[in-house]
Amino acid sequence: MYNIYQMLESLGGFGMAKEINWKKMYSMLSESLKAREITDEGVLKFLDCIKDNLDADDVIMYKFNNDSDEYEKSYILSGSNSDDVDWLVNYIKQYIEDGKVRKYHFSADYARNVILMPAILEKSKYLVAFNFKSDVIAADYDQLSDIQNSIEAVLGRLEILEELSDNSTVDRLTDLNNRNAYEYMAEKYDQRSNAVYGIFDLFRLKYVNDNYGHDFGDRYIVKTAEILKKYFPKYRYSKDNNGVMRRISTGLCLYRIGGDEFVLVSTSESKEIIKDKLDMACEEVKDIDLGINDTLGLNYGLSTSTGDKTIKEMYVEADKELSANKRETYKSLGLDRRR
Repeated sequence: MYNIYQMLESLGGFGMAKEINWKKMYSMLSESLKAREITDEGVLKFLDCIKDNLDADDVIMYKFNNDSDEYEKSYILSGSNSDDVDWLVNYIKQYIEDGKVRKYHFSADYARNVILMPAILEKSKYLVAFNFKSDVIAADYDQLSDIQNSIEAVLGRLEILEELSDNSTVDRLTDLNNRNAYEYMAEKYDQRSNAVYGIFDLFRLKYVNDNYGHDFGDRYIVKTAEILKKYFPKYRYSKDNNGVMRRISTGLCLYRIGGDEFVLVSTSESKEIIKDKLDMACEEVKDIDLGINDTLGLNYGLSTSTGDKTIKEMYVEADKELSANKRETYKSLGLDRRR
């Protein structure tokens, strides 16, 4: 990392009208690499610092799935023109693996010049795009490569810290919060909050495991989790008043707390809305195709709090409703619960 610092300090400027504040960039890079935690806001500020120093109009960061060429926009700063840069990214993504910085010049008003900087990490691939409305980019490739190195260093640090956090709080099979995360939430839960608590379990998961094998059971769990995440996403994305794309919590949090047991805690949606969504999710779970000729499904129980219940109290209440619903499901299908 010392070499990156040395490069940043030695560059001076890009020969542009505005001299680059390398001291500020060096300081932010140093703080990011030493931090025990790097947040989304921290990465956002770091990219904003680079954008300002380059006199860029927009910066967009694309995160690619290592197993495909699909991507999501992770950060957008002053990104009013981001959609116009997307077509270029779709064209250039095939070249990301070589790690080279690329500059493009256009005559269009929305994108005079675009700099694309790949960052290839162990778990993920990124492409950071700086969009300029000016006609000339004075920086040479060596200078841009040094900035690329600093971005890669910060994202690498972020990836390591996220993995350490995920190992203790994320369920590896479903990518949902795990029981550790649930217990931490329950401990910190503010009892004064209004909340809807839901507990669900997979219909006859043990039967599927015992009769078809755990590979089928795992697919049952994963496909159900995907359906639940569709109806109860953890985040949504929206532009603020400055045109910056922000990741915003939905107030919906899903947990897998046991083999066939899931929990939802909502501080943003009513019981009626949650129930409607769950009914739709249950219908989709019934239609999961595992290639077996057996009934699948999802049972649930709900509880609400108007600031008068703990998580444990809501769990007990919701679990009673869940048990009653499971008895009714088995009875309606004429099945033995012991099998």
